[in-house]
Amino acid sequence: MCGITKEEHGQNLKVFLNAAKECNITLNEGKCKYAKETISLLGYHISKGVLQPDPDRVKPVLKMPVHRNYKELQRLVGLFAYYEQWIPRYSDKIRPLVAAKVFPLDDNAVGAVKVLKDDLASAALGVI
Repeated sequence: MCGITKEEHGQNLKVFLNAAKECNITLNEGKCKYAKETISLLGYHISKGVLQPDPDRVKPVLKMPVHRNYKELQRLVGLFAYYEQWIPRYSDKIRPLVAAKVFPLDDNAVGAVKVLKDDLASAALGVI
């Protein structure tokens, strides 16, 4: 919503729609959504003042099994790197995976995968 109250949101929306009309901007009404409290946009999920990575995009990372070879491990490290902004002390936590060269992974590396997945699953930032 673009306003503290629903009434303010309604007023702001009217002003915006009028300005768009005056500037000859055409909106695709089928794609427009108004007065939403929750939205998924550009890989993020925003709900009630909380910003978090889109759960639908994070789900495949969380479901990945323990890796059996170096190529699979590289893929996982790359996925975690994409989400590094959401993982506190990321470089410390990813170190056992980057250093892993022997398979199956040792307990330290498997534990690092679990910690990274848990951090990613609970990632959120307060926006407001």
